[in-house]
Amino acid sequence: MSYQSGKMGISEGMALVFMVTFVPVFQSIWSITIDRAEGAAWMIPVINGILTICVFLLLLYVMERVPGDLIDVSGKLLGRPVAMLIGLVYFAHFYIEAALLLREFAENTLLTALPYLEFSVAILFYSSVAAVILYIGIEPLARGAYIVMPVLVSGVLMVVIFLYPKFIFLQLAPWQGPGLTVVLINGVQVSGFNFGLLLLPILGRSLHDIATIRYAALYGFGLSILMRVVMLLGFTLVFGAGAGREKMLPFFEMTRAVYTSRYLQRIESLFILMWVIVGVLAIALTLYVSIYIIGRMFDLPTLRPLVIPATLVAAQIAMLPPDITSVLLLHANLITAWYNIGAIIIPLFIAAAFFVRRKGGKKTWPSGC
Repeated sequence: MSYQSGKMGISEGMALVFMVTFVPVFQSIWSITIDRAEGAAWMIPVINGILTICVFLLLLYVMERVPGDLIDVSGKLLGRPVAMLIGLVYFAHFYIEAALLLREFAENTLLTALPYLEFSVAILFYSSVAAVILYIGIEPLARGAYIVMPVLVSGVLMVVIFLYPKFIFLQLAPWQGPGLTVVLINGVQVSGFNFGLLLLPILGRSLHDIATIRYAALYGFGLSILMRVVMLLGFTLVFGAGAGREKMLPFFEMTRAVYTSRYLQRIESLFILMWVIVGVLAIALTLYVSIYIIGRMFDLPTLRPLVIPATLVAAQIAMLPPDITSVLLLHANLITAWYNIGAIIIPLFIAAAFFVRRKGGKKTWPSGC
């Protein structure tokens, strides 16, 4: 498995972005969003999505004029030491996210489907399957995500449509939540939720060109924002902001609330299976990106020797927090602080370096990483 694994197209890139930026909403992070924005929670993905995509397009503008992937561009504009530091930041982003996803999906599997299963066995299952997928490589992973994506989108839309008879539109009141200023500030603060969008420039060598990255980001990330808005709207219309902030697994609660007739009820078991599949894909993908960054930074010929150690360490990190509440608070703090560095600050820093160098008349880029 080489870190220069081929040429993926728009469909594969779109699926990768969608899987990383959408799948975390199956966890409990909704509760914090609804607690902060109340009836206007659906605006949060729109606000942070617009900010993130604008910064991302600015980064692509730079990458069109300075050839290479994100680490190459960082090395040419800022020097190798700074590029190594940027690589380490993104490695930490994706690796920590992989460990958190591993812990949350394992915990939630116990809560929803297998309450008597040993916790360590659940961790072992998710990490083992993710390791097998990593050995297969990024292109099969991307194509598998592309196959799963329509099923996932259709399933979510089906749940929201079936819940329509239970919609109470006054649940959105007050329409501006705690105030548009508060909602706007909170939307900007959680822009780090979308740091996964940066996997496209990081994996730039595996995609055709900048145009492929641009369209994959617009389609995949745009669909992710749209589906998050639909899910938040549907959840708020059914449960309201007061009860919604108390739900541990919002999407699972939505599937449990579906009842159209005695022949169509209790559909949550079907979605648990889908939920496990997309969880494994998301864990494998975030692990792959973190390992790939290490391979790029140190110019390793293959990534295979890193798969088992990286997976084992991630599993150990996932079991460190004492309870799921600690995991949720840690995840929320990372989204509002640490992840913003990768989603917003580093791309703006690279763009600023580009414009400063161009203004200074330095058109020939030195060899970087």
